[in-house]
Parts: sequence; C-alpha cells; structure tokens
Amino acid sequence: MKLARIACAAAAMLLLAGCSSRQSIEELLRAPQPNEAQSAVQTALSNFLGEPLQLKYPRGGSEMAPLLFLDLDGDGDDEAAALYVTEGGGTDVHLAILEDRDGSWEVVYEIPGLGPEVAGVEEVPMLGTGTQLVVGYANTTLTDKYLAVYNYSSDSVTQLYSCAYTSYIAQDIYHDGGAELAVVLPVTQASVDIAVLRASEDGRIGVSQTLSLGEKFVSCDGLYVTESGGKTGLVADGASGSEERVTELFVVENNYLVRSEQQVPELSARSVQGLVPTDFDGAGAVEIPTLVTEADVAGYAHRFYYVTWRDMLGVPAWPQEQETPQEPASQPEQDPEAGAEMQAADGADPAAQEPAGSEPEEPAQQPESGAQTPTALSQLDAAALEHTGVRFGVYDSANGYFLRLPLAWSGAVTIEDGVVPDSWRVRDAATNEMLVSVRLAGLDETVESQNYTLAGVTEEKKVYVSVSTLVNSGAADIVLAGFTAMP
Repeated sequence: MKLARIACAAAAMLLLAGCSSRQSIEELLRAPQPNEAQSAVQTALSNFLGEPLQLKYPRGGSEMAPLLFLDLDGDGDDEAAALYVTEGGGTDVHLAILEDRDGSWEVVYEIPGLGPEVAGVEEVPMLGTGTQLVVGYANTTLTDKYLAVYNYSSDSVTQLYSCAYTSYIAQDIYHDGGAELAVVLPVTQASVDIAVLRASEDGRIGVSQTLSLGEKFVSCDGLYVTESGGKTGLVADGASGSEERVTELFVVENNYLVRSEQQVPELSARSVQGLVPTDFDGAGAVEIPTLVTEADVAGYAHRFYYVTWRDMLGVPAWPQEQETPQEPASQPEQDPEAGAEMQAADGADPAAQEPAGSEPEEPAQQPESGAQTPTALSQLDAAALEHTGVRFGVYDSANGYFLRLPLAWSGAVTIEDGVVPDSWRVRDAATNEMLVSVRLAGLDETVESQNYTLAGVTEEKKVYVSVSTLVNSGAADIVLAGFTAMP
C-alpha cells in the first residue's frame, strides 16, 4: 500500500476557490472520510495521546495529505507518518510514526515540529536505505518557513537537518543514487543564496556547497533541475525588482555545481511576471525565456509578447548562423477559398473581409516584370528550419498561455485584433498574408467551426486555433501542437 493518501480533492477545490477563513478551511479539510487503515491509525494515535487530535494538512506542495503510508526504514513494510496538533500539545505541529504490528497500529515515536502550520511534506531518498521525510513547517501566514529532514530507523526518529528556507527542490542532481536538496535560504542584505544539502558516507546531511545568485536577484521563488545533452543543471528563477524577473543557470561539472558562462541573468531579464522557465515536452530540458519583446497591438498594451525560449544547457549559443531560406522554385497557386474559410470561422462575411492567405486588405502594388517578391512565410518549410532547444511564439499575458509559432517566423510576423470579440490574428509582416487566427471562449462555451481546433485550456478560457490552409503543413503542425498554459 505504498504511498496511500487521504482523499481530499473536494476540500482542495474549495480551498482553491478562495475561502479565507482559516477555521472554515480546516473544517473543509477534515470533511473527507478516512478509509479503514487511516481510521485505525488515527484511533491508535488518539489513544496514545489520550486526547482528540486534528490532522494538519499541508498548505502547499504536491503532497496534500497529513497522513502518509510509506516504507521509511527500508524493511519492505510501510509505516504511517502523521502530522497533527492537539489542545494539550501546544500550537506547533507534531510528527508521529506508527508501525503495523500483527494487524494493530502502534505509535513508536512522536516528535514536536518547528511551527504551527505545514507548508509541505514529501518523501526524499537521500540516504542509501529507506526514504527520508522532508517537512516544511511555517508560521500561520507562511512568511517564515523551516525545513526539517527526518530519518526513521530502529523505532527512532532522528532530525538529520533543519534550517530556515523560502523554497526548495529535491532531486538526484549529481546522479549518485541519492537525492539532494537545493534550498533557497531567507534573503539577507548581502545576497540570495542556495544551499545544496547532500548526504555523506556516514549518513549525515550537510551543506555541500552554497550558490550565490548575485546582485541581480532580490528573491528566488523557482528552482528547476534541467537535463539536456548528457548534462545536468540547476535553474534558479526570481525577482530582480518590483517588475523584473531574471534567471540563472548552474551546471554540474566534476560532481559540483558551477555557474554557466552564458551570462544567463543578462539574457533572461524580462518585465513579464508570468514567463518562467518551463519544461515544455516533459523530457527534462528546462527552457528559459531569453528574448522577450512586446507586440505592438492597438488597444492591447502589455498583453502580447514575442518570446524566444532556449534550452541554455543544451544550446550553448544562440542565434547561430543559419542558411538563408531559399525561395521555392515555383510559387504554388493560392486557393482563393482557403482564406475565406478562416474569415468565415471568425464570424465575418468572407465576401466583405480579406480572405486570410489571399490578398491584403489594401490592394498591393503589383511588382514590375522581372522584379522579385518576398517569399511568403506560409510557403516556407518551417519545420525543417526549427532548431532543437529553441522555440519562438507569442505569450498572452492576460490569459496566461504561450502559443508556439515556427522559429522561421521570428521577427517576420505581426499581431492584430481579430474580427470577433476575444480573438487575435497573426500576419506575415511582408505580405500581409493571414497565417493564424486564435479565438478564446469560456470554459462552458464551444467555438462551433470545423476550421478551429481546441488547442488547450487555461484556468478560465478555452483557446481555439485556426491555421490558414495556405500555411505549409509542417508549420501548421507546430502551431496546432504549440499551446502551453503558463503558471
């Protein structure tokens, strides 16, 4: 029954909906009924304490249960770890470990924690045997947090390490078989520092090195482990000022983390809060937003941004020299109906509106005989011009999503308002050809058009995308598969 969990989905949904009363939140969290094993553990613990108890649910993190079943000592059988408070035990959270002995749960160890709230809890295998329990404690406002690493062995709990912290990440950074903790320490006047906690051969947990983020950081609220090109790195992201964000990259070299030579803070400085390092495809490579330019869209100041993301661990330099795209030997004949379909999907009269991918809204002057016209973006084999570890697209800051566009379109497109409410379009800047149309709808709404594909969903919107039939199929695939909801 590895990692059995108390079901608390209903309470979590209500909590995310914005309940503000601490008492009402805790009542909601207590609402789910425990299963037989969970009920037996609670009963055994209450009998041991001689008074009723209240389980303390974590206020954050991926593990939202106050009662965990896991093999802490590596003997093949699960123990139960409970986080709770009692009236007689003071305001701080306590941790208890229980063993199942002959079908009956018994409390084998109980220890006071480091604060009245649980900021987060997870199991982290830092030593060679069993797994360790990492608990983040906090004050009631979560402004002061304290991290504790516990080890359970021979019916005893040992606190291996504790420190004040603001955030942390647990992962096998050095690929040595045990996880490390990268812990952001509380900000001092001197700098923002990250302590890397690692297990020694004698089973102790200590700081193996301290990373200083430098003068550009005033705080750090994001840590990510990145894997690319046979290398491992640690990405730190945070605030550089009231409106600025910045990123740093450390690379594992000879079992040690060293600062990247790529001047990542300078390249990643940006004034858009919602853009954070992201592993887009889940393959382990974390990409960093490096080129962020606001799109000039009438009526939409500070909403749309052109963004180039880079896997700065696997792509050592960018831009790189690339061959100039060759103009096709012959221009394919345009389908006059293709653009009309996109306009009709927008709800406009195709006879009265410009057919996307056909003629521009204002008649273009015909070139003189023999003169060369610019190659339309729609005709480029954009998929062949993509570069591994680099992606380009548009970030909609008002709705929290990124839409990927072909890298070959970077610097060559414009954005404009759509013809229906809550829509926008992408055009070829040189030819004015319509390339992409995007429409947003409520979560309970549907865009009824065969030309639009549901690309993805944000917290509040559905995002539909239509690509002109004139666009090269490889480029169209990049756009249609390129939606990412941002945090």
